[in-house]
Amino acid sequence: MTPPSTSGIPLEPEELALLHAALESGDAESRSRATAARAVLTDRLLERGDDIGRWLALSRSAGLAPSDLAERDRLKRSAARYLLGDVDRVLASQGRWYRDGFLAGAQLHVQHPAHLEGARHHLMWRTLESLDLHWTSDRSEACAHFVGTNPTFAALTSVSVSHPDLLAVLVAYPDLPLRSLTLDVLPRRLASSLARSTTFPELESVRLRRLPEHDILLERPLRRLLVELNLKGDQRLGLRTRMERSRAEHVELRYGQAALRWDRRSDAWTATQPRTWQHDRLELALG
Repeated sequence: MTPPSTSGIPLEPEELALLHAALESGDAESRSRATAARAVLTDRLLERGDDIGRWLALSRSAGLAPSDLAERDRLKRSAARYLLGDVDRVLASQGRWYRDGFLAGAQLHVQHPAHLEGARHHLMWRTLESLDLHWTSDRSEACAHFVGTNPTFAALTSVSVSHPDLLAVLVAYPDLPLRSLTLDVLPRRLASSLARSTTFPELESVRLRRLPEHDILLERPLRRLLVELNLKGDQRLGLRTRMERSRAEHVELRYGQAALRWDRRSDAWTATQPRTWQHDRLELALG
């Protein structure tokens, strides 16, 4: 197995060793060691006046003063990017979020295939929890293979997909430990794969940005199924019968800011408050 790379990260060798320890994952003892290493690394960098140390310190602090918040935002555009090293080149500048100063969510945006390969085994992928693949339609197959074959994704549990071809490649790696999946479209040929519990066996939540014409995915036991609707006119969709056939514990239908939720245990629909005309349209769609 290729060892994780730290290419492009401006740290000294001893600090890079601390960084490796800080990103360790696994059982409670490993996470405890990682927390301790993060504290030592932060102090070490602060002592020599490194902006990365200041970024890590501010990212772990609560109740910051307005001046500290402004400094943290500034450092997000500089020190945080330096810490990412070569990973920075394959991410969109927007849509990044951090946990304790380390990358937790991002949008993949690949301008050149060589950049993707150069960042494949990078250490900083270890903390990534959520990845948005909406900007990868022109290189969907390469990006899906990148996700499916990258052993450095130790924390990745959530993926958002826009293109069916990309999803088709992802389901070829059914052992991915995904717990959450967001899909713009769900063709029938791929719904059959997702309906099987052997595809992403840890999957708990699915969000569909468009109502599918078929109900194949309803056969899969899920904790949560969210469907976003684009209602036109006074169209009656008969969603009550369709959604109550779902094996999900909770089903949520959204239209704009309105939402209707169905709970399997209570066998009842509830609406979010305050009520709006959008709720009336949703209830009409239930049929």
